[in-house]
This record gives sequence, C-alpha cells and structure tokens, in this order.
Amino acid sequence: MKAFASFRRNLWDRASSTLFKLPLYAVLSYIFCILFFVFQVKAYCFDPAHLAQLQQTKNCPKCDLSNAELGEAGLAGAKLGGAVLRGANLSKIDLRGADLGDADFSNAVMNGAKLNRAKMLSSDLNGASLKGAKLSDADMTGANLTGAVFFNADMSNANLSGCRMAGINLGNANLSNAAMSGADLTNADLSGTVLMNTNLKGANFSGRNLDGLNLSGAVLKDAKFLGSSLNGAILLNADINGADFTDASLISADFRAGNLKGAVLKRTRLNSANLISIDLRDTDISYADFRNAAMDRVDLTGKDLTSVNVTGANFDSALLSGTTLSGKDLAKMNFAGADLSKAVLAKSNLKAANLFRANLKSADLVGADLSEANLTEALLEGAIIKNASFKKTELTNALWIDGKRCKKPAIGDCNPGVLDQILPFFKSPSK
Repeated sequence: MKAFASFRRNLWDRASSTLFKLPLYAVLSYIFCILFFVFQVKAYCFDPAHLAQLQQTKNCPKCDLSNAELGEAGLAGAKLGGAVLRGANLSKIDLRGADLGDADFSNAVMNGAKLNRAKMLSSDLNGASLKGAKLSDADMTGANLTGAVFFNADMSNANLSGCRMAGINLGNANLSNAAMSGADLTNADLSGTVLMNTNLKGANFSGRNLDGLNLSGAVLKDAKFLGSSLNGAILLNADINGADFTDASLISADFRAGNLKGAVLKRTRLNSANLISIDLRDTDISYADFRNAAMDRVDLTGKDLTSVNVTGANFDSALLSGTTLSGKDLAKMNFAGADLSKAVLAKSNLKAANLFRANLKSADLVGADLSEANLTEALLEGAIIKNASFKKTELTNALWIDGKRCKKPAIGDCNPGVLDQILPFFKSPSK
C-alpha cells in the first residue's frame, strides 16, 4: 500500500508540474478532452462533408448531421430520408415538402420549424421539441413521437396514424382534421388541444384528463377512454361507435347528434350531460349515472334501466317504449310527449311528474304513485293500474284504460260515477 501511495504522489507531482507550465488554453483543452472521454460528451459530431452536401444540393439521405446547427436554414423539398439529426438545432428551419422518412430527430430542437407537407413516415422524434412548429398536411405515419413536445403546434390535416405518442405534449396544438387512428396516447398532455373532425379510431385515451376537450365531428370509433375525465367535453356530431367509456367521467359533456351505437358507458358519470336525440338502444349503459341529464327525444326503447340512475333527467318526447323503470324515483320529472307504451313502471314514484300527452298504452303501472302528476291528454288505454295512486292527478282529456276519454275537467278520477256527479246537489247548503 505504501508503494502504491508513493507512486500516486509521484504521478501527481509530475502531471501538475507539467500542467502548470502550459498556457491556459492548453490546460482547458486538456480538461475538455478528459471530460469528452469520461462523460462521452458529443459536441459537433456531424460529418462536415455531409453538411456541405446538404447545403449545396438539398440531397443528403442517410447523412450524419447529429448536433448540427441548421436553425432557419432554407431546405424546402430536401431529401433527408434515413438521415441522423439527433440533437440538431433545427429551430425555424424550412423543410416544407421535404422527404424525412426514417430520419432520426431524437432530442432535436425544432421549435417554429416549417414542416408543412413533409414526409416523415417512421421517423424518430423521441424527445424532440417542436413548439409552435408548422406541420399541417405532414405525413408522420408510424413515427415515434414518444415524449416529444408539440405545444402550440399546427398539425391540422396531418397523418399521425399508428404513431407512438406516449408522454407526448400536445398542449394547445391544433389537430383538427388530423388522422390519428391507432395512436397510443398514454400519459399524453392534451390540455387545450383542438381535435375537431380528427380521426382517432382505436386511439387509447385511458386514464387521461381531457376535460373541456373539443372533439366535435371526431371519429372515435373503438377508441378507449377507460377511467378518463372528459367533463365538459364537446362531442357534437362525433362518431363514438364502439368506443369504451367504462368508469369515465363525462359530466356536462355534449353528445348532441353523436353516434353512440355499440359504445360502452358502463359506470360512466353523465350528470347534466346533453344527450338530446341520441340513440342509446345498442349502448351499454349499465350502472351509468344520468342525473339531471338532458335526454329529450333520446331513444331507450326496450332498455332495462334498473341499474341506471336517471333522477332529475329530462325525458321530453323520449322514446321509452318497453323500457323498464320499475321502482325508480321519477318524482317531478318531465316525460311530456314521451312514448312509454308497454313500459314497466311498477312501484315507481311519479308523484307530480309531467306526463302531458305521454303515451302510456299497455304500460305496467302496478303500485305506481301518480299523485299530483299531470296526465292531461295522456294515453292510458290498456295500462295496468292495480294499486296505483291517482290522488289529485290531472287527467283532463286523457284516454283512460278502457279506451274512453276522461271528462273535462278530471282530477284524481277519470270518469266519476253518476251518483258521484249528482250527490252534491242533494247536500245541504252550508250555513
């Protein structure tokens, strides 16, 4: 050990005596070299000949341009297929219409770059920064965008089908009319992202916070939103055929004119959501929460709503023929003009409910509470009303279970007997 210590001291003495005699720039160069080899620092690792070739011809496929400084360069239409541009500075570069297929842009800085109509098929942009970049109409099919930053980028009409996008930052990016079918958006940041008319077929949004997202006209067929939050999301005219929203939160979401055929809304929270005129016949809504939702003209024909919470929902003119709502608390709810023919409403609470002109033909109302409800001009022909309560119920001009029109006015009793009608005339006047 003593011998080793002595050797180390001698080595240091000789090295230090040599270093201190050198000029400062030589010492710094020496230190830089040590850092280079110890930490494998790659400063300017591009091939100068390749850089010159690109600048002169715009044709440099498979060139090595790693860490090159190409900021603001005019390279529209350049051919860089398979080129390596890892860590390069490409800020504000003009690569419109360029061929960049299979190119490696990992960790490159491309903020403000012009990449409109660029062909970037299977390119690698892992960790790249493209803040404010212009990528409209770019073809990025199959590209690796993992961890890339596209904040405030214009990606309208771009093709992002099959891209790996885990951890991508798309905050405030414009992706309207873009194609993103099959995209993996695990842990993606989509805050403020515009996705109007975007093709997101089969995309995975599970567990994401998508509150307030505008997905109007988007194609979400077979997309996965398991456990996602889409509170206040706009899904006007969206194609949600086969999409899975199991355990998702869609409070106050707007689904108007959307296609939810085959969608899964199991245990989904849809409180105060707008589902006006939506066809839910082929949608799995088991254990869903529709409290206070707008469900005017919704089609739930033949659905069993036993496990569904519809308290306070608006069913104006809804199609509920053959629907099972037995035992439900439907007090004060609006069913005006609704089709409830053959519906099962046994033991349901319809107290003070609005059933104006509702169709209740052949409905099961056994033990139902219809006290104080408005059944004006309602159709009750063939309905089963055993043990049902009609206390103070408005039945004016309603079609009764026997097919006869109720007398006008009729409160609590459709057609009172003759004795009940004349008895008041024989009562002694009050003193």
